[in-house]
This record gives sequence, structure tokens and C-alpha cells, in this order.
Amino acid sequence: MTDRQKLRWAAIIRGGDFDTLNAIPLAGVLEYAFYQAKYHDGMLKVVVALDEQTTDVTASTPTKASAKINMSEVVYKYILRGAVKANMLSKFELEESLRKPISYFLFADELEANERALKMKKLLHDNLTDLTNITQNNIDEMSAAILAYQTLKEKPTELVGVKKAKGTDKIPALLDELDAINVYKRMLIESYLPDLLGMFDQFIKVGKSSGTRHLSMIALFLDDVTGVPLRRIKVTITDGSQTFSKNTTKKGTTRFLSLDPGSWTLEAEHKTYISISKPEIAVEDEKVTNLVFRLQKVNEVGLYGSGHGRAYNKATGQAIPYALIFLEGIEMPIIANEFGNWTKDRIPKQCSWMHATAPGFDTFQTEITVQADNENELDAPMYAINTEPPIVE
Repeated sequence: MTDRQKLRWAAIIRGGDFDTLNAIPLAGVLEYAFYQAKYHDGMLKVVVALDEQTTDVTASTPTKASAKINMSEVVYKYILRGAVKANMLSKFELEESLRKPISYFLFADELEANERALKMKKLLHDNLTDLTNITQNNIDEMSAAILAYQTLKEKPTELVGVKKAKGTDKIPALLDELDAINVYKRMLIESYLPDLLGMFDQFIKVGKSSGTRHLSMIALFLDDVTGVPLRRIKVTITDGSQTFSKNTTKKGTTRFLSLDPGSWTLEAEHKTYISISKPEIAVEDEKVTNLVFRLQKVNEVGLYGSGHGRAYNKATGQAIPYALIFLEGIEMPIIANEFGNWTKDRIPKQCSWMHATAPGFDTFQTEITVQADNENELDAPMYAINTEPPIVE
């Protein structure tokens, strides 16, 4: 493939991804299925032509390519069915896990394609009780297709790198056919689903597509005490009409792509940590919303509270910048900001006193009560030193 052909092929692959991501609304456009099938067949022809460009001379190669195509088609067929059923049951996390484009298998390397197919088959099998449109016979069909590919891919090959002109010659015409199909797909989308037209145009745009996999939000979850990243935290976000769920990675992060602009609510839960909810998270076009959360273990409930306050001149009400706040059980002093404000997490419930100091002011001291698992307001009003007028006798 030339560089230009590679860009066109990448755009065509994204066109297939668009169909997968929007399978539910597109299913309501009867004419669309005809062009979708032609598009799918055209993509498979390109895959075969690419395989003919750089291949080995053993007899197993064409069989290996066809086995990979067959495995991809079989698994793809059933994960589409499973994704639709999961959506009907409001099992959105399962739906998202199943909504993979055929390129997820077809354009992966040999080992990865096999592993991805096995993973999707297991996911369907583990959810057969809910996915009533998937049968054990369907699972067996996937197993047979995967095994056939696995057996062939393990055969040794020789003389890799022999180019075949017939593969190279076919590619431009095949790409032209796929571009022509996209014209008719676009006409149907514009007529039936105009809200999806902008997204479709971005996906099939030749070159880097700004509409593909745009990162909208990334959230980091840490242990409140150790600061260690937390994995397998279930994170759910919603804007009221759409809901998405993911688990955090081993780095403690979860990412959400191509979210609609607006106000979102995030909820996080795990059996060993206290669940949290954060409403009114702003999501904007072409901007990434970064969030950091520190989660408290369930067995720490009732042991700590958080606090905030303001250091100020009691006589004038003016802020005292950079005052030092001391709390019982907290080793280091808390430094107020330029506006006299301060905050502190994990204040022990047993904390019973606080005092504050600042240059030019008397030390403030008071007894306090910390309400566990709550926000505590702890202000520090202080009197200025030597500001009284001299006594006249």
C-alpha cells in the first residue's frame, strides 16, 4: 500500500467502526443493511488483497487468511447480537464490552486476534443467562472457528516477504468501491439520522479523524491513606440520557471517549471502599476533563472527618494570609492561602483542639469537636497585636 492508500484504508476501517458504535439506531434504517453488507464484503476483499501482497509460498497461507476472516465474522456476528440484548436489559457495561468492530479481530496480529476472539466468546458464555438470543450452539460455533484459526496460525511458514502484483493491483479499485458505498450510506444517514451525520463524516475523513476516540474525561483513583492507585473500581457516568460504566486499570485510571458536551455525574464503587458520587462535572468539546479521587476504605468509616476554615482579623473581618493552623493529631501545620482559607482531609475524630498563629496577631486557641465522615467548619478569628491607640493621661 502507498501512504495515501493507507490513509484511505484507515478511514474505511473507521467507517466500519461507525456502524458498530451506532448499530442500534442504524438497525432502524432498512436500506442501510444492504450497503452495510456490501461494505463488509468489500473490506474482506481488501484484507485478502493485502495478504497477497506480503505472504509466504506455502499452501497454508490462503487457508490461514480465510480462517482468520471466518473466525472474525463468526465472533463479530454473535457479539453484535449480545450487545443489542445487553442494551435492552440496561446492562450498559456489558454492552460496551461487546461492542467491538470487526477490525478488532481482523486487523490484529495473529496472537492478539486469537486472544480477543477467546475473550469475547468467554464473555458471551459467562452471560448466557441474560443474553437469551445467544445459545450454546452459537458458543460451539465460535469455538470451532477459533480452533480452526488457532491450528492454522501455528503452522510454520517460510520465505516470508514475496510480493504478489495481483494483490497490489487490486487495492485501488477495491478502495474506490468502498468509497462509493460510503456515498450511499451517507445519503441514508442524512435522510434518516441527521444527528449522526457529523460523526459519520469525521469517521470516514481521510487522514487523522478528530471524531475518532476523542478523549473526553480521565479519572484517577487513589487510596486515601497510601496514595496507591486503585484498580477495578467500577466507575459509572451519566448525563441523564446516556450511561457508561468502566473499571479502572492497574494504574488507577479510567477514560471515557467522545462524550457529549454537558453536565455529567460520576459514581465510583468497590466492595472495600466507600462509594462516592460527584455531580455537575462539565464536559466540553475538544477539552479533557481531568479528575482525581482519593477513596476511603470501608473499615475507616467513623474514624476521620475533613475540615476547612478561614483565618481572619476579628476586629475588621479581613483575611489573614498564610496563617499557620495547628490541629491535635496532625503532625505538620496547615498553611492558609493568600485569602486566609485552608482545608484538610483525614482529621482524626479524637482531635479536640486547634490553634492558629500569624505575624502581628495573638495566638488563637479553642477546643473543637470533629464530626467523623463530615465536613467541619473551623474558623480562626485573631486579634491584631498593639493596634490599640496609646492611653492619654
